[in-house]
Amino acid sequence: MTTIDTKQLESNLAYWFNFEREQVDVEHKGNVPWTDRKKKLEIIKSVFALANNPEGGVVIVGIDANGKRVGLSKEKFASFQHDSLNRELKNRIGNQDVQVVVEKKELPMEGIQKFKRFVFIVVQPTNEYPLIYSGKLEKNNENEGDYTSNIFLRPGALYIRNKGPIENKEIATPKEWQSIIETTLRKYKSESDRRKSIEPEKSVVKSGAVKYKPQKSRFDDELIIKK
Repeated sequence: MTTIDTKQLESNLAYWFNFEREQVDVEHKGNVPWTDRKKKLEIIKSVFALANNPEGGVVIVGIDANGKRVGLSKEKFASFQHDSLNRELKNRIGNQDVQVVVEKKELPMEGIQKFKRFVFIVVQPTNEYPLIYSGKLEKNNENEGDYTSNIFLRPGALYIRNKGPIENKEIATPKEWQSIIETTLRKYKSESDRRKSIEPEKSVVKSGAVKYKPQKSRFDDELIIKK
């Protein structure tokens, strides 16, 4: 699991907060509560999509679709909790690995004697593989059927951030698949190299007290990175 550098996190929050429009790694949500079912599902979908970004990203709650820093009411601000968000995610990610941190800030607004409340949901990129949604089927309208246009989240789907227009979407085109495969291979190699670098060398003593290092096969490398 990736460890978050707190100093770097503070720097990133300031950097992300200054964007007036959404970016591939920055999503805005307005003055919404965590208790709103549809907004909760939108945020969960955003987490999956951002985790599949090479650098991860953030959902900022308190900035509306036009980039206005509207902030959150006291009640809506209180509804967001690190533990409750991660409990929701736990049932939807299976044995996969993703780290999500909820940072709550009251920030001064330039030109006015007032603080506004914002929630930063910081999503780290997955270490090795794309993050696959493995929770239950979620529909836009719970009272209607599971036809395609009414499905919001579905088991087995891989969500990404589309660059133009910027949105969360299920991967679909050959170009999108090529991009995710290339990113996965880079992550696989990087994580494998990292784990090998910190793995203690093991030596085996044979008869005659001759030490040797066992040869590794490709299957050993695959076992090293299994969760």
